[in-house]
Amino acid sequence: MALRELHPGAIYLHGGRSYIVVDLRARPWRAVVRRVPADLDLVTQALYTSMPREGARLGVREVRGVEVEYLELSIRDSVYGYVVRRFGGGETLDERLLDREYSYDFRTKGILISLAPEPGWSEMENAEAFHAAEHALITAAQMVLGASQTDLGGVSFPSGHIYIYDSYPGGSGVARMAMERMEEVLRRAYELVSGCRCEDGCPRCIYSPYCGNNNKILSRRRAEKVLGAWLVGEMGRPVERSGRPVV
Repeated sequence: MALRELHPGAIYLHGGRSYIVVDLRARPWRAVVRRVPADLDLVTQALYTSMPREGARLGVREVRGVEVEYLELSIRDSVYGYVVRRFGGGETLDERLLDREYSYDFRTKGILISLAPEPGWSEMENAEAFHAAEHALITAAQMVLGASQTDLGGVSFPSGHIYIYDSYPGGSGVARMAMERMEEVLRRAYELVSGCRCEDGCPRCIYSPYCGNNNKILSRRRAEKVLGAWLVGEMGRPVERSGRPVV
């Protein structure tokens, strides 16, 4: 979490005061900060990518014809930039890239949902569908389980592979409970994307305040088709994991 909040350029709030991070040093890790005016109406949010690496398989179950695995995971998060927002209204003012990536790894536990990409869609269109489905499933799991917004993380691939994992090193058990109640989570996620009347994605349905790419590469309509097919047991056969991950 420190790399997401203390990367160079980040505005960090501590003790009711605002600081800007001037430098982030490694071995030992140390952030150098500078005090900024108290009336500064800005906040930052990190842009990052996540890459999961699978460990031991701990369990598996079939949900409406789709295999859902519970497994050990190693997650590498790489912060590559940040968004500058107005603190009061939340509107995005700027996106900035860092001079290099800042990465860290942690071990946790999570679930892998292996869905099938749509043959008639491009890789980008499939990425939009499964990224939005990932957001909807995480939001639905939070509602079903009574979890907080920071208990679960996720990453998806245009090949249809969706990882949802415990945000805490070592695992917290929330992802396992999500797998055990996946039928209910799936129904709630489908209601979320099918019941919204926005054009193709908004804060009411699939936008997440913790999205690693500032809620880009999302399509509510395509997620509705994917989750709807899964819900009625008409999901096709999965393929091998491929493509760039989307957080």
